[in-house]
Amino acid sequence: ALLAAYLEGPDGPGEEIWRDFCYTSIQCNSNYAAKEHVDFNNLGPSLMVALGNFTGDTTGRLHYRGVPHVVKESWLEFDGREPHSVEAFGADRERYSIVFFCNGAYLKAAPRELEALDALGLRVRPLLHQQEEERRATAARFPSPIEARRRLDGDAATGEGRVLLVRGLAKG
Repeated sequence: ALLAAYLEGPDGPGEEIWRDFCYTSIQCNSNYAAKEHVDFNNLGPSLMVALGNFTGDTTGRLHYRGVPHVVKESWLEFDGREPHSVEAFGADRERYSIVFFCNGAYLKAAPRELEALDALGLRVRPLLHQQEEERRATAARFPSPIEARRRLDGDAATGEGRVLLVRGLAKG
């Protein structure tokens, strides 16, 4: 509930961003720099912010769609199912990131499980009212884990495009 309140509070990305944003999961990372990867269990956009004493302008940036994004105390909306990475930020520095996202497993969740998430303050209310056909249509808009892996593995003959795939919580 505390992190959900942070998203919607004065330090959040603003109501015009989070008003229509649904999420089932919040991931907190500590001192985590990541090689290029996809979070192929995600469904839809993610919102993230990083905090800490790293510089943020030249280190600890999120690389997404070939562009480095400053995320220190600055919110970024991105699709975690597309390749992204996080720069190193120095051993003497601390970097914490908070990522709000919708885990694709919600498609299999019972309504009471989504209601429990809603009671904790997560923004799942629109998901509660989706019918099975709508859930399938939502899932169809995003690549399956196999398609995401194929996209990232690239050409098997040249080895180009190979990246790390992240399945669960980041280690930090």
